[in-house]
Amino acid sequence: MEQPLFIMGMPAFPDPVDYSTRGRQQSTRTFDPQVAQYFELVGLFGPSINNKTKAHICTTCPDLSAVSHEYIDLEHGVLRTPGNSEDQEYIEIPDSFESLEALEFVGFSPDMAKEIWGQWNAFSEETRYLTSFRKFAMSFVKNPGDSFQDSYSLQDDWSRSLEQLGVSTKLRDAIMLPASDSVRVTASCQFWVEDSMKRNWWSLRSLRWIFNNNAEYLQSIKFKGTAIDDICSVLDLTKLT
Repeated sequence: MEQPLFIMGMPAFPDPVDYSTRGRQQSTRTFDPQVAQYFELVGLFGPSINNKTKAHICTTCPDLSAVSHEYIDLEHGVLRTPGNSEDQEYIEIPDSFESLEALEFVGFSPDMAKEIWGQWNAFSEETRYLTSFRKFAMSFVKNPGDSFQDSYSLQDDWSRSLEQLGVSTKLRDAIMLPASDSVRVTASCQFWVEDSMKRNWWSLRSLRWIFNNNAEYLQSIKFKGTAIDDICSVLDLTKLT
């Protein structure tokens, strides 16, 4: 499983609801610290490095209880194929959805992500409270400037349009997949970039809820993990913030 996700032609997710300014720092966390500690202790999270955490793909399943048999030996409460954070079973998740790393996760190139992040941090705190980080970032796609040339047909220069919008190589390859040509030409390049990034923002914002639910489920089945024999009594996950 790779990220960010991109599904061309599927109905768009609704816009994520913006958090209030109260408790802003806490609300931007991708995962609850206590849940992250639990996942790390049982070998499903790696340590946070450069504001990113490697997470086992089973922790990102919207309903782990329905597919747990694919990842977990339910009889013994351990991973079927235990490994380490370098395995393909792990993906990198930004620690905060208001970060440089989050911009790259949703599909911006490193250079564009740095430009957006730099401008955002140049604002005063009062100015940042007037809009959401996501809306500010997406304004670079919605209003790319007069020099931007959009693409619509297969004869247009989609690569140029994607480069002008500051799209990452991974997202660019997904949009330009030859198998999706017939769907791609039903809308503009700008539309597909905005649509796919919106999905990725939504996926990222949903992870905290998913992680919380999956941590509680793993405790309920007495998941032992890969690090110690019995972790279920170490942390109380019933009081998540």
